[in-house]
Order: sequence, then structure tokens, then C-alpha cells
Amino acid sequence: MTKSQLIKLICLMIIITVTVIGLVVLLGFLGANNIRGNKIVISSGTSEMVYSGEPLTNSSWQIVSGKLPEGYTVDVRVTGSQTAVGTSENFIEALIFDEDGNDVTSKYTLEYSFGKLTVQSREITVTAGSDMKKYDGRPLTCDKYEVTYIRPMISGHTVIAETYGTITEKGQTPNNISSVKVLNKAGEDVTANYDITSVPGMLVVYSESALVIKSGSFTRPYTGTAITNNTWEIESGELKEGHTIEVTVSGSQTEVGKSSNTFSYVIFDEYGKDVTNTYEIVQNPGELQVIPQTITVSTGSAQKVYDGRPLSCQEYSVSPEGIDGLFDIEIKCTGKITQIGKENNTFTCIIRDEAGKDITKNFTIHPEYGELIVTDKDGNYPDDNITGGTGGGAGGGSANLDTSGDLRGSQEGADSLGGDGKVYFTVKASKADTIYLRMKSFGDFDGKNAWGEATDYGILTDDGYSAFYLTSFALDNSGLSTTTVNITPDGAVFALPYYTLGGSIETQTSETIQTKEQTQQYFVNYFNWDSTSGVVLPSRYRSFEEKYREYVYDNYLEVDSKTREYLLGVISEQNFSVKQSDIIQRVAKYIQNAAEYNLEYHAEMDSADNMIVAFLDKYQEGVCRHYAAAATLLFRTLGIPARYTIGFAAGVEAGTETVITSDNYHAWVEVYVDGIGWINVEVTGSGGPAEESPVKLTLSPEYTGALYDSSKYNQNNPLVGKNKISGFSDFEKEGYTYEVVVSGENYNLGIAKSEITELIIYDPFGRMVYQKSTGLGANKFIITYKTGTIHLYYAVLSFESEGISKTYDGLAYEVNDTNVDFVKGTLQSGHNFVISEGTVACASIKTEAYFKVKVYDEFGVDRTDYYKINSKYGKLEIAAKEITVTAGSTSR
Repeated sequence: MTKSQLIKLICLMIIITVTVIGLVVLLGFLGANNIRGNKIVISSGTSEMVYSGEPLTNSSWQIVSGKLPEGYTVDVRVTGSQTAVGTSENFIEALIFDEDGNDVTSKYTLEYSFGKLTVQSREITVTAGSDMKKYDGRPLTCDKYEVTYIRPMISGHTVIAETYGTITEKGQTPNNISSVKVLNKAGEDVTANYDITSVPGMLVVYSESALVIKSGSFTRPYTGTAITNNTWEIESGELKEGHTIEVTVSGSQTEVGKSSNTFSYVIFDEYGKDVTNTYEIVQNPGELQVIPQTITVSTGSAQKVYDGRPLSCQEYSVSPEGIDGLFDIEIKCTGKITQIGKENNTFTCIIRDEAGKDITKNFTIHPEYGELIVTDKDGNYPDDNITGGTGGGAGGGSANLDTSGDLRGSQEGADSLGGDGKVYFTVKASKADTIYLRMKSFGDFDGKNAWGEATDYGILTDDGYSAFYLTSFALDNSGLSTTTVNITPDGAVFALPYYTLGGSIETQTSETIQTKEQTQQYFVNYFNWDSTSGVVLPSRYRSFEEKYREYVYDNYLEVDSKTREYLLGVISEQNFSVKQSDIIQRVAKYIQNAAEYNLEYHAEMDSADNMIVAFLDKYQEGVCRHYAAAATLLFRTLGIPARYTIGFAAGVEAGTETVITSDNYHAWVEVYVDGIGWINVEVTGSGGPAEESPVKLTLSPEYTGALYDSSKYNQNNPLVGKNKISGFSDFEKEGYTYEVVVSGENYNLGIAKSEITELIIYDPFGRMVYQKSTGLGANKFIITYKTGTIHLYYAVLSFESEGISKTYDGLAYEVNDTNVDFVKGTLQSGHNFVISEGTVACASIKTEAYFKVKVYDEFGVDRTDYYKINSKYGKLEIAAKEITVTAGSTSR
């Protein structure tokens, strides 16, 4: 064998040896005793939503490829989140356990298919204001603007816009939107999350002789058909003698939104010749507005014992009844839960018309989520991880409120903590407000203790409205925007807010009483308004108002002789005069401070010869009906028409459902303002902490906790919430006090919620200035109520972070399990804790070394609520690194 042949043989042997070794390794890897080659593909859920300022998550997942042996389980944690407009991956990670609970993840090849989390822009339209005037040589501008939207604005978000446009000479020019900015509650710019459409207004200057033609306006919920209004009027100017005008109104609006009610016109002389060009004509088109149709989607509920497979439920119902026959409503329930716990059965909704076009944007969809519950083998689950919310109120029943006008203590609910809390309405308004739902106004006082029935005017405007709408017409004519409120009646009573104009309810023909058997949800648009400044009634209603005003003065100035004699003394003492521009406010303030609000007023006052004189002179204490009656008669004695009125009053937050019960039954005053109409005046109470602007408070029940003891706490003897609140300490320092009733109980290991069901606030002089149930003081206090915690825990766990103090060195410092000490406490068997959400500092900072503790059981279920966790945060200080910068020198 030659040398070259020997070399070739050696090389061949080396190749064979390497190949054999590789095959052995590969076979070993794929051998029966190692299942690393088994591939499991897990996908996470995909979700979309319109920007809400809150994180979008989707905890659903599924195994799309591969199979686990019987008894094996997979623990998947979905961590994806998207808040701002955009798309991100819904990240997940998983662990696999065998039937004995051993981690066998390393024996599998795990692959992930990430779903997408997409946040879409929130659409709003900003429309610049329009204005017109007769020529006066001065520039005409308008800095007003209106924000409209299909979906309500996010609570706390504010739109700030600027307009530009000016005109001096006769003619017209656009009033454009120059800039729009949206700020969140913290004042941060979130404009990028909004899809903003800017619509210009119009500025018009016309001569003294110009003919101004105005077309009518109309508002209605979306129905899929167009709305029109063919009415018109000559708002200013006159036709020449013998001339006639033909106006053709052509405006139309089908989709949710606004448009001008456009029209054309032709003017003829007495011989039928077209003389339109001989006139200076200004068009003032009305508005056609379609607002969203509201539907409620209720999803089904389901429950099962944990088996490692997802639980879902595709049952649902849609209301109001019959709406799904009007439109093609496609509902897909998306709620899903695998681990032990409870989740809302969420859903997606697409609505199409007969042609299959997606018209979902024309609806407001109110969700009522069912519950998906997975329990352990004993039927237990942690019930505090529900997401989203249901809203809505309890059932109502028939109406049995006292509407007789009797001032004696017989009215159910009115100013009474002893009311039965019967539910009458659930309301949801687009803006925060103190809302007054009017039921009935009364006629004359009998001189003793009761009001008589009022006589209705009985005459309607040419377009079919009662006289009570006059104020609404004046406000609409003044360019104010409306608030929309959805009202769901739960009892056989009917009420409307003040200053309504447009909605789903028919026009009211009575100006004294609102009674209607109403069981379906309805909505109305109303003006949130408290000043007569700049308010003018449209010309078309002025003649009607003048005649109605005569009726008002003939019917609502009557005062019995004994009450009049006493109140004339009050007027002289207080130096009241109808010539005072603020006389309404003066009288209201006087009455508010004339007596002490007292639910347990002297019973003898009910049998007094004259209840009003007794209230103001002898007893000087009472409730809303006494304040309202006294104020009504004081206004009348001054020569100001006034009516005693009853209904419901409550403070509401924007976009939040508020339940109106018999405890909100209330009395107040209506005062007639010449040329405008009736306005409501609150006179109950005696002053408050701030006359200029309402005080905003966020209150919650105090934390209530105790060690869990099944022999001590049970269904018959639960742990109940303390009747104390958090968030009021600053006012207590100023001498304010409170009484509170907190509801809620717990007898199971973990957390239950508590709520503030009643709150009364007293000022430093002991006078009641706020009451949650009746709405007293709701114009002085805007209170956000949050839930509290009633906690039964297994043990107290204490943790402490170390913190650090150093000079900036470019290295990040993270608070995690390496620098957080478990100081003391006892964990249940199989439970372990994880340090999460620790502070990360990489720049100059001075703060606390914050961290959060989570506790999981052996199945990976979050059991944090089984413990009371005390955390002590170390100090985290990173000082700025000092550097010296020396500028160069030169000379010449």
C-alpha cells in the first residue's frame, strides 16, 4: 500500500467514525427515553378595541399543535398589553407539568404563535362655531366649538381647540379649526390616540335690509332611515309688499352625525316674476342630528370544575326586544377561562343593515356580562378577578310615592333615611351633573300644610310643545350644547330632566305634570345650565310666551294672608327687592340658612296652624319639602311666580350608571323668568364648604381585615365593613364631621367588596350640608365613590426592600427578589411568593424601592388575597454625576 493510499484510507475511516457518532447522538436525542422532539405549539388570543386609556389584554390561549400525555398540564401566562393606539404581540410563556406536578418543560419543544392586540383610534369631530350679525363696522369672530362623537368621551379627557376666522364687511367666510389637542386626567397630551375630524363653521355679516331664512332642526336615534325637517321661517327682514317666497328644504341625515338642513328658495313679485336677485338673502340652516341607537347585549354564564380545558359560553340575548329583528346583529362571545377563577363572558358585536353593510358605529352597545367560573374539586374559586363591569340597577316595582303635595311627614323616601330604597330609575349621563328628574309641580298653598293641584295651561305651541319647553328653546337659541342621559325606569313612574330638547320620548303636552307608564329605556338631550345671562327665546315663540306669562302671573302669585304677612317682614328685614339682579340667588341662600336640616324635626310642626310660618319662625328645622315650600311662597310674596315641585335629585358621574331610589325623592322650587320660562332652584340645606365651586372628593370605605377563622366568621356571623371612610381627613381637620353607612360582608378566605350606601356631611357648625341618598348638597360636593375591602386572610406576610444610595454610574438598579427580604409570616403548604413590578432606576432619582408581592398556589393560581401583605420600602437614591464642562478660549 502506497503512502497516498494509506492517507486516503485513514481519512475514510475518520469520516465513517464521525458519521456513526453523529447518528448515535441523534438517535439518543430522539430515543424513547427522551421526548424532547415532541413539539407543542401554543397560540395566544387576538383582540381589538377602540382606545379607552386602559390597557387591552387577552388572557385566552390554546394548544394548536401537539398533544400532552394524559394527566399532564400546561401553565400558560399571557403577558401582552396595549394601551396606546397601535398593534403589539400578545406575548405568552408556558410551563409543562407531569401528573405528579414535576416540571417537564425541558423535554418538549415549545413554540408560540402570538396573537395581536390592536388599539384603534377613537373618533371625534370638532366643529367650529358659526355666527352672524348685521353690519356694524366691527370684526365678527367666534371662538366657540363643539365636540361630537359616536362613542362617549373617556372620563377625564378634555378637548381643547382653537378657531380662526374673521369678517368685517358684508359677506361670509369659513370659521376654521386651527388646532385640536386632547388631554387626559393627568394633563398629558393623548391627541395621537384620536382620529379627529375638523369641520368649519361660517361667519356671516349682512345688511339691515337682508332677508334671513332659517330652516328647522331635528334629532333622532339611528334607525337606518333618513331624518328630515321641512319647516322654515323668515328670521329677520321682510318681503316687499305683494312678493311671495317658495322655500324647498332638502336636508337629510341617515348615519350618526350632524348635517345642515339645506334649502333653496325663489322669490316672486305680484306678477309671478322671479325677483330673487333683488334681495340680499342670508341662509341660516338648522341641524339634522342622528344619535346612536342604544342596545344591551347580555351574555350567558357557565361553570365547571377545573379540567385544564378552556370554558366558554356562546349564549346571549339582545335588548330592547325586537331590535335584532330590525338589524342583523352578529354576536360572538369571546369570554374564556381555563384556570380556577372567574371571568366576564365578553363579546364582540357587529351590526349590519339589509345590504350587509357594517353599521356598528351607529350604535351604543351596553354590555351586561355573564360569568365564567372554574372551581376546584370542592367548588371553590377566588371571586375577585372579574374584569370589566355590568352596571345596571335592581328591580323597581310599582310606584307608591306620595305625590299629594302634603307637607306632613308621610312622603315615602323624601328626606328619609328610613325609606325602603325602592329603585325607580337607572340613569347614565354623558357629563357629570346634579340631575333633577321632574315629576310634578303644584298650584296654591292651603295656608296650613298642603299644596293644591295645579291647573294645566292646556295650550300648545304651533309645533306641539307644552309651555314647559320654553326654557329649552331659549337655551338652544343661545348656542349651548346638550348632555345626553339614558334613563331606565324600574318602577311605574315617569320623570324627565329639566330643559330637555330631543330624545326618544314623545313631546310632553302637560306643563305641570309628567305621568306616563314607561317600562322601556329612553334617552333625552338636556341643557346643563344655571344662568339666565345671554339667553334669548327664538322669535317664533315670543308671542306664545307673552300670553303664557299672563297665565303664569294670574295663577302662581297666590299667598295666604298669614304667610304673606310673615314673609313681608322677612323681605323688609333682608332688604329683598325684585329689582336686584341676583334676587333669585339671594332668596335661595336665605332659605338654605333659615333653618337646620333635620330628618327628625319636631313632630309638632306637622300639626301647626301654618306649617311654613312654624318652620321659619318657631322650629327652624325641617327637610327638603319645608325649605322648598317656604321658598316658593317667599318668591311669590316678592311678586315672582314660583311653583312647589317634586321629583328625584342625584349627583351623577359621566358615563357611570347611577341608581335612583325612593331615597332620592326630593322637593325644590320652579321660578318663572320673564321671556325665558321656568327654571329650577335648589333651596334645601344651609350653606356649604365652598360657595364658589363644588368640592371634589374621592371616598371609599376603610379597610376591614381579620385573621380567617371559620368557627368565628360564617354566613350567620360575617365580618362586616367598618362605618368609616378614607379620603375625608383633610376636611375633618377643618371641623367637618360625617355619618356613614357601609355595606358589605365576608365570611370566606379572601377579599369581598364594601360600598358606601349612605353618607351625611356636617359643617363645623353641625349643619347638614350633604346627603348621598337625597341629593342634598350635590351642587357643592362632587364625590367619587370607590369600593373598599373586607379581608379575611390566612396570615400576615412582611417584606422589606433594601434600597440603595449611589452616584449615577450608567447601570440600572432594579428592585427584585435579590434585594427584597421576606421578613416574617407563614405561607400555606404549596404556596410561593413572587416579587414583581419592582422599581427600575437608571437615572438620577430619589424615590422608594417599590415592589409588589404575588402569591401563587401549586396550580399557579393567584392566591395573594389569602394574605395580608405588609411592605416596607427602602430608600432609592441615585445622585447626579457631576461633570465639568470648560468652554474654549480664543483671541484676535
